[in-house]
Amino acid sequence: MKKVRHLISVVMAAVILFSALAPTAASAQEKEEKRFLLGDADTDGEVSVLDATAIQRHLANMQLLSFKGENLGDVDRNEELSIIDATLIQRYDAKLPAPEEIGEEVAPRTMVFQDGEAQPIIRWSDCQKADYTNTGSDVIRFTVYVETDYDTDLDGKPDLVKAWVQLPRPAAEGDYHAPVIYEARPYCAGYDMAELREYADTALDESELQNRPAKRIPAGSASLEQVSAQARGSDWYYHFSIDPNKERNYYSNLTTYDYYLLRGFAVVGCAGLGTYGSEGFELCGTQMEAAAFAAVVEWLHGDRIAYTDTEHNISVSADWSNGSVGMTGRSYAGAMAYEVAATGVDGLKTIVPAAGISSWYDYSNSQGAQTMSILDYASYLGADCASRFFEDYEQKDYDLYAQWMRYAADAQKDSQGRYSDIWAVRDFSSATELKASALIVQGLNDNNVCPKQFDLMWRAYENAGAEHKAILHQNDHMTPAYEANKTDIMIGDCSYAALLNRWFSHYLAGVENGVGNMPNLTVQSNIDGAFRGYDSLDAADQLVLSAAETDGETSSVTAVGALESNESLLEETFTGQASENAALWKTDVTDAITVKGNVQVHVRVKTDNIDAQNTTIAAALVDTADDPFDAFIPDNHLPYEVIGTEAIGEDAEPYRMVRWLPTQTDIKIITTGIMDLKTPNAGYLPQTAVAPEEPVQSGEWYDYTIYLQPTVYTVAKGHHLELYILPYVDGYFDDDIMELLPIEVMEEFGYKPDYVLRRQHDYSFTIDNTQSYAEIPIG
Repeated sequence: MKKVRHLISVVMAAVILFSALAPTAASAQEKEEKRFLLGDADTDGEVSVLDATAIQRHLANMQLLSFKGENLGDVDRNEELSIIDATLIQRYDAKLPAPEEIGEEVAPRTMVFQDGEAQPIIRWSDCQKADYTNTGSDVIRFTVYVETDYDTDLDGKPDLVKAWVQLPRPAAEGDYHAPVIYEARPYCAGYDMAELREYADTALDESELQNRPAKRIPAGSASLEQVSAQARGSDWYYHFSIDPNKERNYYSNLTTYDYYLLRGFAVVGCAGLGTYGSEGFELCGTQMEAAAFAAVVEWLHGDRIAYTDTEHNISVSADWSNGSVGMTGRSYAGAMAYEVAATGVDGLKTIVPAAGISSWYDYSNSQGAQTMSILDYASYLGADCASRFFEDYEQKDYDLYAQWMRYAADAQKDSQGRYSDIWAVRDFSSATELKASALIVQGLNDNNVCPKQFDLMWRAYENAGAEHKAILHQNDHMTPAYEANKTDIMIGDCSYAALLNRWFSHYLAGVENGVGNMPNLTVQSNIDGAFRGYDSLDAADQLVLSAAETDGETSSVTAVGALESNESLLEETFTGQASENAALWKTDVTDAITVKGNVQVHVRVKTDNIDAQNTTIAAALVDTADDPFDAFIPDNHLPYEVIGTEAIGEDAEPYRMVRWLPTQTDIKIITTGIMDLKTPNAGYLPQTAVAPEEPVQSGEWYDYTIYLQPTVYTVAKGHHLELYILPYVDGYFDDDIMELLPIEVMEEFGYKPDYVLRRQHDYSFTIDNTQSYAEIPIG
């Protein structure tokens, strides 16, 4: 009998929930066909005493008005629904004096474009508080759970990913359909809980997580009004119980795109599989990750189902969207824009990735050489972002995830710097399904996501025949309009934010503003900081720098000592003279030249230590001068001066317009490149970095081409151009430091022995100067 009563209670609970979320009587199409009148609070097409009653019930929390009804009921236009509004409507019905506008048709609020740019149409409201509600806000905020194709956590159901929506109220009210700016960013739901990063003893192949179970069957549907009425700030503003004092325990991109939100664009964020609030596992760079983020695009385009929560199968549509989606974001989010574009998903009209990874192989390796201290960085990063496990979780789920981490870590390490299946899956630069246009943003001084990542995707877009442009700036790993310190820069005649406004207005809203006619490449000069246009990175000429002009027919280079980083080694070596640590070729610059494109360093080399653990060779092109000169050298971003302000919108904090500043130096590294002596066959494209048909032998000569990072850099008249050939030594912790630090201290910082690259430094190589030279492309 108890079981029967329990079953009845469950059924009744489901019925009550379904009733609460049942769709309203009028369809969206019928709602759009109505004439909305000021005072028509119940939106039935006329102003009557029922409208005053609807307001009174709303104020008594007995019945919620629709979005439009709340707006229409505010007949005294004081931006607050009150008993006075109900009284004025009653006076209107009684033919007593009342506002003359009552009963007049209300014009729809829609996006406004001026000079090709969307203009502010709504007021900003603060959503960064747990008790936030949509009442009275000009932005309607809510969360949905989009159904994906895969069941990566093997629970028998397709994974749901949580997406967070910010929608201008006029679009929510049906006045227009909103274009969407979408950021797929695993970091945003929380990250960096190193104590949870553990590998299992057994491995689970990625292919075993690609099950596609049957989709859920909706048990009903909910309107936008109903979903938004239940939304609370705690849906996106929360703290993990595991560490309630830790920062960023909320969606960290809540305000990043306010500039566009206040101009009528909808803004959608998603952290993806295995993150807080979502199902599945965080599987960095996999097919499943790409499909999950693409599923959100499909929902916005009207091709996929989303639900109000993870339990009750009540569907909710994105009928407020115009179906046109643009993706943007920096770093991992930039990589996800590439990743989703590579799927060719319908509805994705454009991407604006900043410092995005297009090839995870080249992020961790270079021409056969392992360049990261963390050899399994892709799985390491995935675990950092697996915020599903930052709260209470089932141990069996984490045990399964730990098996995938073991597989991914082993596959990356076992590749030993070579291009393999683990990297092919994570190589978006080989995509053939690219359709969305792209505005690629890259820092020329970014040593995290290096300029080659931009260039590889640029080539992929050219091969696919899809429209693409690029902005190359002199800063490091950042976005020119930088949310962290509310700054923006000028690019030509407009700010970076305004330029993106034009871009999104054109590709998402169909505004003809000529943004597609901007130069293919917009590049910031290292001389004066101004932006100039180029057709391509192709150079008109080249400077050949010959090693034959150095002293002697050969140069011997030895990796001496343990240095903390490549930069340290370079600084130790750059004395203006060759040393046992490096070979040096140089020339004087009699007239200013602009290095543009890929410098290729051709060297004939032999080594007697080919079996050593580390057999890397690096090249660095350097600008030096006898007297100090201005150069853009970021140290955790460039210094700047404030030159003005930029309005975001009503009630929103403005951005400060800044000018990035150079610093004085007598030496500036222009560009560098790295490869492994074991792979002389490795070329520029990542797919070429495979094992040679015949292993390299000690003591034999081989020809290598080291491809330096693409750049656009002007060397002033009277300067010196120097090229160093040297060993590459990298590591967050080098051998000497590791000897000083107990492993317990290492683990305290989240580093375990498996993560740290321990390189031998006892190797040397000899360069045949008579057969070695560099081709420096000159613009």
